Amino acid sequence: NVCGNELAYASDTSLMKDEPEVVSTDRSNAFVKMLKMIFIFLPGAFFLYFSSIFFLYAFFITKQSLLDFKFGLALWTLSVFMIVFSLGKIRNLECLLIPTSICAVTFVLFMASLFFSETTQVKVLFEYSAYLFPAALIAPILTKSFVDKTKD
Repeated sequence: NVCGNELAYASDTSLMKDEPEVVSTDRSNAFVKMLKMIFIFLPGAFFLYFSSIFFLYAFFITKQSLLDFKFGLALWTLSVFMIVFSLGKIRNLECLLIPTSICAVTFVLFMASLFFSETTQVKVLFEYSAYLFPAALIAPILTKSFVDKTKD
């Protein structure tokens, strides 16, 4: 009787149960964040930056209506959504500061181009804008750190 009870007791212990494998959540979260940055944030920032340059040029220089560019507005809206999704939370309205920082860098470039003549202005806006694109990538990351600090 005693031996039978001991075997029954040993089979009920937690030592005999199968334990689930522990998945490293830190590595998987870092990998997901990296994928979000590469495949969502970078294209979103690229489209937002260059579509903002295009809209500022079309609206202020050529005096066209923004509603004439429905595809561009759709692309601009999609890129804002992509940036907020990749760096912040969609339901948090403070995360809208992140794409706003890209638009601010674009606006600074546009204002700097107004000091040049008309032919140089187009060259500054469209040819030299690629040199300032890294600033448009740094600004939202700094803005995200600012938004995260204000939450705490």
